[in-house]
Amino acid sequence: MTPKAWINFYCVILMVILSIGIYRRRTGRKSNKVFFALVVTQALTLFFDGVYWCIVGKSSFLEMAVVFVLIYFFCLLMITLYHYYLRAFWKEHYGIRESNRFKYFPIIVNMVFNVLWISSFFTHLFFVINEDGSYYYTPYHIFSQIGIMLILLPDLLVLIKERKKMGFKNCLLWIFLPIWSAVVRMFDLKYDLPFVYPAISLCIVGIFTMVNTEMDSSVEKHLLSVREDMNKVMISQIQPHFLYNVLNSISILCHKNPNRAAEITDEFASYLRWNINSVLSSEPLSVSEEISHTKKYLDLEKERFGDVLNVVWNVSDDSFFIPPLVLQPLVENAVRHGICQKEDGGTIWIDIYSDINDHHIVITDNGEGFDTSDPGESKDKLHVGLSYAREQVEGICGGKIAVESTPGRGTKVHISLPRENNTIFSLHYKNEKMDSN
Repeated sequence: MTPKAWINFYCVILMVILSIGIYRRRTGRKSNKVFFALVVTQALTLFFDGVYWCIVGKSSFLEMAVVFVLIYFFCLLMITLYHYYLRAFWKEHYGIRESNRFKYFPIIVNMVFNVLWISSFFTHLFFVINEDGSYYYTPYHIFSQIGIMLILLPDLLVLIKERKKMGFKNCLLWIFLPIWSAVVRMFDLKYDLPFVYPAISLCIVGIFTMVNTEMDSSVEKHLLSVREDMNKVMISQIQPHFLYNVLNSISILCHKNPNRAAEITDEFASYLRWNINSVLSSEPLSVSEEISHTKKYLDLEKERFGDVLNVVWNVSDDSFFIPPLVLQPLVENAVRHGICQKEDGGTIWIDIYSDINDHHIVITDNGEGFDTSDPGESKDKLHVGLSYAREQVEGICGGKIAVESTPGRGTKVHISLPRENNTIFSLHYKNEKMDSN
Protein backbone atom coordinates (compact mmCIF):
# COMPACT_ATOMS: atom_id res chain seq x y z
CA MET A 1 0.00 0.00 0.00
CA THR A 2 1.33 3.42 -0.95
CA PRO A 3 2.05 6.25 1.55
CA LYS A 4 -0.72 8.27 -0.13
CA ALA A 5 -3.21 5.53 0.74
CA TRP A 6 -1.94 5.34 4.32
CA ILE A 7 -2.60 9.06 4.79
CA ASN A 8 -6.24 8.55 3.88
CA PHE A 9 -6.69 5.45 6.03
CA TYR A 10 -5.14 7.19 9.05
CA CYS A 11 -7.66 9.99 8.54
CA VAL A 12 -10.45 7.39 8.32
CA ILE A 13 -9.46 6.27 11.83
CA LEU A 14 -9.50 9.91 12.96
CA MET A 15 -13.03 10.37 11.58
CA VAL A 16 -14.23 7.13 13.20
CA ILE A 17 -12.90 8.26 16.59
CA LEU A 18 -14.55 11.66 16.12
CA SER A 19 -17.87 10.06 15.12
CA ILE A 20 -17.81 7.84 18.23
CA GLY A 21 -17.23 10.91 20.39
CA ILE A 22 -20.13 12.74 18.73
CA TYR A 23 -22.43 9.72 19.07
CA ARG A 24 -21.65 9.32 22.76
CA ARG A 25 -22.58 12.95 23.41
CA ARG A 26 -26.17 12.29 22.15
CA THR A 27 -27.35 15.83 22.93
CA GLY A 28 -30.58 15.38 20.95
CA ARG A 29 -29.87 18.50 18.94
CA LYS A 30 -30.46 18.28 15.21
CA SER A 31 -27.07 19.87 14.48
CA ASN A 32 -25.31 17.11 16.43
CA LYS A 33 -27.10 14.39 14.44
CA VAL A 34 -26.31 16.03 11.09
CA PHE A 35 -22.65 16.54 12.07
CA PHE A 36 -22.42 12.86 13.00
CA ALA A 37 -23.71 11.93 9.51
CA LEU A 38 -21.25 14.40 7.98
CA VAL A 39 -18.27 12.82 9.76
CA VAL A 40 -19.36 9.30 8.76
CA THR A 41 -19.72 10.43 5.13
CA GLN A 42 -16.26 12.01 5.24
CA ALA A 43 -14.84 8.73 6.56
CA LEU A 44 -16.35 6.91 3.55
CA THR A 45 -14.91 9.54 1.20
CA LEU A 46 -11.46 9.05 2.73
CA PHE A 47 -11.79 5.28 2.54
CA PHE A 48 -12.58 5.22 -1.18
CA ASP A 49 -9.92 7.85 -1.85
CA GLY A 50 -7.47 5.53 -0.10
CA VAL A 51 -8.67 2.66 -2.30
CA TYR A 52 -8.08 4.93 -5.31
CA TRP A 53 -4.43 5.43 -4.32
CA CYS A 54 -4.06 1.68 -3.89
CA ILE A 55 -5.36 0.76 -7.36
CA VAL A 56 -4.32 3.74 -9.47
CA GLY A 57 -2.14 2.62 -12.36
CA LYS A 58 -2.94 -1.07 -11.93
CA SER A 59 -6.70 -1.37 -12.25
CA SER A 60 -9.28 -1.93 -14.96
CA PHE A 61 -11.76 0.56 -16.39
CA LEU A 62 -14.60 -0.84 -14.23
CA GLU A 63 -12.64 -0.59 -10.97
CA MET A 64 -11.63 3.00 -11.66
CA ALA A 65 -15.17 3.91 -12.73
CA VAL A 66 -16.65 2.59 -9.46
CA VAL A 67 -14.07 4.42 -7.34
CA PHE A 68 -14.50 7.67 -9.30
CA VAL A 69 -18.28 7.58 -8.80
CA LEU A 70 -18.12 6.75 -5.07
CA ILE A 71 -15.51 9.41 -4.23
CA TYR A 72 -17.40 12.19 -5.99
CA PHE A 73 -20.77 11.01 -4.63
CA PHE A 74 -19.64 10.98 -0.99
CA CYS A 75 -17.74 14.26 -1.40
CA LEU A 76 -20.84 16.08 -2.65
CA LEU A 77 -22.96 14.36 0.02
CA MET A 78 -20.54 15.53 2.71
CA ILE A 79 -20.76 19.14 1.46
CA THR A 80 -24.56 18.89 1.32
CA LEU A 81 -24.63 17.63 4.92
CA TYR A 82 -22.31 20.48 5.86
CA HIS A 83 -24.91 22.90 4.49
CA TYR A 84 -27.69 21.36 6.60
CA TYR A 85 -25.40 21.22 9.61
CA LEU A 86 -24.72 24.96 9.32
CA ARG A 87 -28.44 25.69 9.08
CA ALA A 88 -29.27 23.49 12.08
CA PHE A 89 -26.49 24.98 14.20
CA TRP A 90 -27.29 28.57 13.22
CA LYS A 91 -30.94 28.03 14.09
CA GLU A 92 -30.09 26.55 17.50
CA HIS A 93 -27.30 28.95 18.37
CA TYR A 94 -28.24 32.24 16.68
CA GLY A 95 -31.96 31.80 15.97
CA ILE A 96 -31.38 32.11 12.19
CA ARG A 97 -33.96 30.16 10.20
CA GLU A 98 -33.53 28.76 6.70
CA SER A 99 -35.41 30.46 3.89
CA ASN A 100 -37.87 28.14 2.14
CA ARG A 101 -36.61 29.46 -1.19
CA PHE A 102 -33.33 27.56 -0.79
CA LYS A 103 -34.58 24.60 1.23
CA TYR A 104 -34.08 21.98 -1.52
CA PHE A 105 -31.52 23.86 -3.59
CA PRO A 106 -28.47 21.91 -2.28
CA ILE A 107 -30.18 18.56 -2.97
CA ILE A 108 -31.01 19.60 -6.55
CA VAL A 109 -27.42 20.76 -7.16
CA ASN A 110 -26.11 17.54 -5.66
CA MET A 111 -28.24 15.42 -8.02
CA VAL A 112 -27.43 17.50 -11.12
CA PHE A 113 -23.67 17.35 -10.63
CA ASN A 114 -23.73 13.64 -9.78
CA VAL A 115 -25.57 13.03 -13.06
CA LEU A 116 -23.02 15.17 -14.93
CA TRP A 117 -20.18 13.26 -13.28
CA ILE A 118 -21.57 9.83 -14.15
CA SER A 119 -22.38 10.94 -17.69
CA SER A 120 -18.73 11.91 -18.13
CA PHE A 121 -17.93 8.21 -18.59
CA PHE A 122 -19.68 8.59 -21.95
CA THR A 123 -19.47 12.31 -22.74
CA HIS A 124 -15.90 12.79 -21.43
CA LEU A 125 -17.00 16.13 -20.01
CA PHE A 126 -14.84 16.06 -16.87
CA PHE A 127 -12.48 13.10 -17.40
CA VAL A 128 -11.54 10.21 -19.64
CA ILE A 129 -10.85 6.69 -18.34
CA ASN A 130 -9.18 4.25 -20.73
CA GLU A 131 -9.83 0.50 -20.87
CA ASP A 132 -6.51 -0.20 -19.10
CA GLY A 133 -7.57 1.95 -16.13
CA SER A 134 -5.43 4.97 -16.98
CA TYR A 135 -7.19 8.33 -17.00
CA TYR A 136 -6.79 12.05 -17.49
CA TYR A 137 -8.89 15.11 -16.62
CA THR A 138 -10.33 17.30 -19.33
CA PRO A 139 -9.98 21.12 -19.28
CA TYR A 140 -13.60 21.27 -18.11
CA HIS A 141 -12.95 19.20 -14.99
CA ILE A 142 -12.54 22.35 -12.93
CA PHE A 143 -16.26 23.02 -13.40
CA SER A 144 -17.09 19.84 -11.49
CA GLN A 145 -16.01 21.71 -8.36
CA ILE A 146 -18.62 24.40 -8.96
CA GLY A 147 -21.17 22.07 -7.39
CA ILE A 148 -19.44 22.52 -4.03
CA MET A 149 -19.75 26.29 -4.28
CA LEU A 150 -23.35 26.20 -5.49
CA ILE A 151 -24.44 23.92 -2.62
CA LEU A 152 -23.05 26.41 -0.12
CA LEU A 153 -24.11 29.56 -1.97
CA PRO A 154 -27.21 30.07 0.28
CA ASP A 155 -24.94 29.80 3.32
CA LEU A 156 -22.60 32.44 1.95
CA LEU A 157 -25.56 34.79 1.53
CA VAL A 158 -26.61 34.15 5.14
CA LEU A 159 -23.07 34.78 6.38
CA ILE A 160 -22.97 38.11 4.59
CA LYS A 161 -26.39 39.10 5.92
CA GLU A 162 -25.87 37.91 9.50
CA ARG A 163 -22.16 38.70 9.86
CA LYS A 164 -22.72 41.06 12.79
CA LYS A 165 -24.79 38.53 14.73
CA MET A 166 -22.31 35.68 14.18
CA GLY A 167 -19.11 37.70 14.38
CA PHE A 168 -16.54 38.22 11.64
CA LYS A 169 -14.17 35.51 12.90
CA ASN A 170 -16.92 32.89 13.02
CA CYS A 171 -18.05 33.79 9.51
CA LEU A 172 -14.54 33.18 8.17
CA LEU A 173 -14.33 29.83 9.95
CA TRP A 174 -17.71 28.68 8.61
CA ILE A 175 -16.78 29.44 5.01
CA PHE A 176 -13.19 28.18 5.33
CA LEU A 177 -14.06 24.53 4.66
CA PRO A 178 -15.57 24.98 1.17
CA ILE A 179 -12.93 27.55 0.10
CA TRP A 180 -10.14 25.32 1.36
CA SER A 181 -11.67 22.32 -0.42
CA ALA A 182 -11.85 24.16 -3.73
CA VAL A 183 -8.32 25.62 -3.49
CA VAL A 184 -6.75 22.30 -2.55
CA ARG A 185 -8.69 20.57 -5.31
CA MET A 186 -7.30 23.00 -7.88
CA PHE A 187 -3.76 22.19 -6.81
CA ASP A 188 -4.64 18.52 -6.83
CA LEU A 189 -5.75 18.70 -10.46
CA LYS A 190 -2.41 20.14 -11.41
CA TYR A 191 -0.03 18.17 -9.19
CA ASP A 192 -2.08 15.03 -8.34
CA LEU A 193 -1.69 15.60 -4.58
CA PRO A 194 -2.93 13.08 -2.00
CA PHE A 195 -4.05 15.47 0.73
CA VAL A 196 -7.35 16.82 -0.63
CA TYR A 197 -9.69 14.83 1.59
CA PRO A 198 -7.30 14.58 4.58
CA ALA A 199 -7.15 18.39 4.49
CA ILE A 200 -10.94 18.55 4.57
CA SER A 201 -10.87 16.18 7.56
CA LEU A 202 -8.62 18.57 9.45
CA CYS A 203 -11.09 21.37 8.67
CA ILE A 204 -13.92 19.25 10.09
CA VAL A 205 -11.94 18.61 13.28
CA GLY A 206 -11.26 22.36 13.50
CA ILE A 207 -14.97 23.15 13.11
CA PHE A 208 -15.88 20.57 15.75
CA THR A 209 -13.36 22.12 18.17
CA MET A 210 -14.56 25.64 17.42
CA VAL A 211 -18.22 24.76 17.88
CA ASN A 212 -17.64 22.99 21.18
CA THR A 213 -15.50 25.87 22.46
CA GLU A 214 -18.24 28.30 21.52
CA MET A 215 -20.92 26.09 23.07
CA ASP A 216 -18.91 25.82 26.32
CA SER A 217 -18.64 29.60 26.37
CA SER A 218 -22.38 29.85 25.79
CA VAL A 219 -23.06 27.40 28.64
CA GLU A 220 -20.86 29.44 30.97
CA LYS A 221 -22.80 32.59 30.09
CA HIS A 222 -26.05 30.73 30.61
CA LEU A 223 -24.96 29.44 34.02
CA LEU A 224 -23.87 32.95 35.00
CA SER A 225 -27.28 34.26 33.92
CA VAL A 226 -28.98 31.51 35.92
CA ARG A 227 -26.87 32.35 38.96
CA GLU A 228 -27.92 36.00 38.69
CA ASP A 229 -31.55 34.92 38.38
CA MET A 230 -31.17 32.73 41.47
CA ASN A 231 -29.94 35.75 43.41
CA LYS A 232 -32.96 37.70 42.19
CA VAL A 233 -35.20 34.83 43.23
CA MET A 234 -33.68 34.79 46.69
CA ILE A 235 -34.20 38.54 47.03
CA SER A 236 -37.77 38.21 45.77
CA GLN A 237 -38.44 35.56 48.40
CA ILE A 238 -37.19 37.78 51.22
CA GLN A 239 -38.98 40.99 50.30
CA PRO A 240 -39.38 43.55 53.08
CA HIS A 241 -43.18 43.21 53.23
CA PHE A 242 -42.89 39.42 53.55
CA LEU A 243 -40.33 39.77 56.33
CA TYR A 244 -42.51 42.33 58.05
CA ASN A 245 -45.64 40.22 57.84
CA VAL A 246 -43.96 37.09 59.20
CA LEU A 247 -42.25 38.97 62.01
CA ASN A 248 -45.50 40.74 62.80
CA SER A 249 -47.28 37.37 63.04
CA ILE A 250 -44.56 36.08 65.36
CA SER A 251 -44.84 39.21 67.51
CA ILE A 252 -48.58 38.73 67.94
CA LEU A 253 -48.18 35.03 68.72
CA CYS A 254 -45.60 35.79 71.40
CA HIS A 255 -48.45 37.21 73.48
CA LYS A 256 -51.21 34.81 72.46
CA ASN A 257 -49.39 31.53 71.89
CA PRO A 258 -45.66 31.55 72.78
CA ASN A 259 -45.20 27.92 71.80
CA ARG A 260 -46.62 28.54 68.34
CA ALA A 261 -44.45 31.68 68.05
CA ALA A 262 -41.38 29.53 68.71
CA GLU A 263 -42.47 27.02 66.07
CA ILE A 264 -43.03 29.76 63.47
CA THR A 265 -39.66 31.31 64.32
CA ASP A 266 -37.93 27.98 63.74
CA GLU A 267 -39.79 27.48 60.46
CA PHE A 268 -38.91 30.98 59.29
CA ALA A 269 -35.22 30.48 60.16
CA SER A 270 -35.23 27.13 58.33
CA TYR A 271 -36.95 28.75 55.34
CA LEU A 272 -34.33 31.53 55.12
CA ARG A 273 -31.45 29.09 55.59
CA TRP A 274 -32.75 26.83 52.81
CA ASN A 275 -33.13 29.76 50.41
CA ILE A 276 -29.57 30.96 51.00
CA ASN A 277 -28.11 27.46 50.70
CA SER A 278 -30.02 26.93 47.43
CA VAL A 279 -28.46 30.04 45.92
CA LEU A 280 -24.97 28.99 46.99
CA SER A 281 -25.39 25.40 45.73
CA SER A 282 -25.77 24.23 42.11
CA GLU A 283 -26.90 20.71 43.01
CA PRO A 284 -30.32 19.40 41.97
CA LEU A 285 -32.86 18.44 44.59
CA SER A 286 -35.26 15.57 44.83
CA VAL A 287 -38.84 16.76 44.51
CA SER A 288 -39.46 15.61 48.09
CA GLU A 289 -36.91 18.19 49.34
CA GLU A 290 -38.49 20.95 47.27
CA ILE A 291 -41.93 19.95 48.61
CA SER A 292 -40.62 20.16 52.19
CA HIS A 293 -39.32 23.69 51.60
CA THR A 294 -42.53 24.78 49.86
CA LYS A 295 -44.59 23.52 52.80
CA LYS A 296 -42.50 25.69 55.14
CA TYR A 297 -43.35 28.70 52.99
CA LEU A 298 -47.06 27.78 52.94
CA ASP A 299 -47.11 27.31 56.72
CA LEU A 300 -45.78 30.85 57.12
CA GLU A 301 -48.40 32.22 54.75
CA LYS A 302 -51.23 30.25 56.36
CA GLU A 303 -50.27 31.79 59.69
CA ARG A 304 -51.25 35.14 58.16
CA PHE A 305 -54.25 34.14 56.07
CA GLY A 306 -55.69 31.24 58.05
CA ASP A 307 -58.51 29.33 56.36
CA VAL A 308 -58.59 31.80 53.46
CA LEU A 309 -55.61 29.92 51.98
CA ASN A 310 -56.20 26.23 51.23
CA VAL A 311 -53.64 23.86 49.71
CA VAL A 312 -54.29 20.40 48.31
CA TRP A 313 -51.29 18.15 47.61
CA ASN A 314 -51.57 15.18 45.21
CA VAL A 315 -48.13 13.59 45.05
CA SER A 316 -47.70 10.16 43.45
CA ASP A 317 -43.99 10.43 42.57
CA ASP A 318 -41.44 12.58 44.41
CA SER A 319 -38.28 10.63 43.53
CA PHE A 320 -37.10 12.61 40.50
CA PHE A 321 -34.83 15.67 40.49
CA ILE A 322 -35.43 19.35 39.79
CA PRO A 323 -33.25 22.47 40.19
CA PRO A 324 -33.64 24.28 43.52
CA LEU A 325 -36.14 27.14 43.86
CA VAL A 326 -38.45 26.04 41.05
CA LEU A 327 -41.57 24.79 42.83
CA GLN A 328 -41.74 27.27 45.72
CA PRO A 329 -41.59 30.52 43.66
CA LEU A 330 -44.38 29.22 41.41
CA VAL A 331 -46.51 28.37 44.43
CA GLU A 332 -45.75 31.85 45.77
CA ASN A 333 -47.07 33.29 42.51
CA ALA A 334 -50.32 31.42 43.09
CA VAL A 335 -50.58 32.75 46.65
CA ARG A 336 -49.61 36.38 46.03
CA HIS A 337 -51.17 37.04 42.63
CA GLY A 338 -54.01 34.54 42.75
CA ILE A 339 -55.56 33.55 46.05
CA CYS A 340 -54.67 36.63 48.11
CA GLN A 341 -56.26 38.95 45.57
CA LYS A 342 -59.71 37.52 46.37
CA GLU A 343 -61.54 38.50 49.56
CA ASP A 344 -62.84 35.00 50.17
CA GLY A 345 -59.48 33.40 49.29
CA GLY A 346 -59.27 30.13 47.44
CA THR A 347 -57.43 26.85 46.90
CA ILE A 348 -54.11 25.83 45.37
CA TRP A 349 -53.82 22.30 43.94
CA ILE A 350 -50.29 20.91 43.56
CA ASP A 351 -50.17 17.70 41.51
CA ILE A 352 -46.86 15.85 41.10
CA TYR A 353 -46.80 12.65 39.09
CA SER A 354 -44.99 10.76 36.31
CA ASP A 355 -45.99 8.95 33.16
CA ILE A 356 -44.03 6.82 30.70
CA ASN A 357 -42.18 9.73 29.10
CA ASP A 358 -42.22 12.64 31.54
CA HIS A 359 -42.33 13.83 35.14
CA HIS A 360 -45.04 16.43 35.78
CA ILE A 361 -45.58 19.24 38.28
CA VAL A 362 -48.91 21.07 37.95
CA ILE A 363 -49.80 24.09 40.12
CA THR A 364 -53.42 25.22 39.80
CA ASP A 365 -55.28 27.93 41.70
CA ASN A 366 -58.80 29.32 41.56
CA GLY A 367 -57.63 32.87 42.25
CA GLU A 368 -58.30 36.00 40.23
CA GLY A 369 -56.23 34.90 37.18
CA PHE A 370 -55.04 37.29 34.49
CA ASP A 371 -55.08 37.89 30.74
CA THR A 372 -52.12 35.99 29.24
CA SER A 373 -52.49 37.95 25.98
CA ASP A 374 -51.69 41.21 27.80
CA PRO A 375 -47.86 41.45 28.07
CA GLY A 376 -48.04 44.14 30.75
CA GLU A 377 -50.40 42.19 32.99
CA SER A 378 -48.50 38.92 32.44
CA LYS A 379 -45.23 40.56 33.44
CA ASP A 380 -46.85 41.99 36.57
CA LYS A 381 -48.40 38.67 37.62
CA LEU A 382 -45.47 36.41 36.79
CA HIS A 383 -42.45 37.66 38.70
CA VAL A 384 -38.79 36.68 38.28
CA GLY A 385 -39.46 33.27 39.86
CA LEU A 386 -41.14 32.05 36.68
CA SER A 387 -38.33 33.48 34.54
CA TYR A 388 -35.78 31.54 36.57
CA ALA A 389 -37.89 28.38 36.55
CA ARG A 390 -38.24 28.57 32.77
CA GLU A 391 -34.47 29.00 32.35
CA GLN A 392 -33.81 25.95 34.52
CA VAL A 393 -36.55 23.69 33.21
CA GLU A 394 -36.22 24.49 29.49
CA GLY A 395 -32.56 25.53 29.25
CA ILE A 396 -30.91 22.89 31.43
CA CYS A 397 -33.41 20.09 31.99
CA GLY A 398 -34.86 20.09 28.45
CA GLY A 399 -38.41 20.33 29.78
CA LYS A 400 -41.35 22.66 29.17
CA ILE A 401 -43.41 25.13 31.20
CA ALA A 402 -46.93 26.01 30.06
CA VAL A 403 -48.95 28.80 31.68
CA GLU A 404 -52.74 29.03 31.33
CA SER A 405 -54.85 31.68 33.04
CA THR A 406 -58.36 33.07 32.81
CA PRO A 407 -59.39 36.32 34.54
CA GLY A 408 -61.70 35.54 37.45
CA ARG A 409 -61.16 31.77 37.24
CA GLY A 410 -57.52 31.11 38.11
CA THR A 411 -54.14 30.08 36.78
CA LYS A 412 -52.47 26.79 35.89
CA VAL A 413 -48.71 26.24 35.51
CA HIS A 414 -47.66 22.87 34.06
CA ILE A 415 -44.02 21.71 34.21
CA SER A 416 -43.04 18.61 32.24
CA LEU A 417 -39.56 17.08 32.49
CA PRO A 418 -38.40 14.28 30.13
CA ARG A 419 -37.46 11.16 32.08
CA GLU A 420 -34.29 10.50 30.05
CA ASN A 421 -33.02 14.05 30.56
CA ASN A 422 -33.76 13.91 34.28
CA THR A 423 -31.27 11.07 34.78
CA ILE A 424 -28.59 12.89 32.79
CA PHE A 425 -29.37 16.11 34.67
CA SER A 426 -28.86 14.53 38.09
CA LEU A 427 -25.70 12.68 37.03
CA HIS A 428 -24.25 15.87 35.51
CA TYR A 429 -24.36 17.64 38.86
CA LYS A 430 -23.08 14.61 40.76
CA ASN A 431 -20.08 14.42 38.40
CA GLU A 432 -19.60 18.18 38.71
CA LYS A 433 -19.50 17.85 42.47
CA MET A 434 -16.99 14.97 42.31
CA ASP A 435 -14.76 16.97 39.93
CA SER A 436 -14.82 20.00 42.24
CA ASN A 437 -13.80 17.81 45.16
